[in-house]
Amino acid sequence: MVATADPAIFDVGSVTQGQHQIASPALYIKAVIALLHEKNYCVLQAKDGGGNPANFIDVKNSNDISEEFDIVTSTGFAVWKYNATYRNANF
Repeated sequence: MVATADPAIFDVGSVTQGQHQIASPALYIKAVIALLHEKNYCVLQAKDGGGNPANFIDVKNSNDISEEFDIVTSTGFAVWKYNATYRNANF
């Protein structure tokens, strides 16, 4: 679980609706990607329009499809929000 992977990832003093705010989005995304890799998924952190790392990931376990998920909200909380499915994986 990401919460136990690295305690520095979350700000335990900032809680909203039972969720801790993410202190380091970069560390959180890295931990989520590592956990998905352990489950044999291929994961790519997406880039925003300027080429910078974005708060969403693309996930696949074959080249047939991939799915895109937001994993950090704009206010810095964890989320697992489905965005899209791509037929013929997009990476």
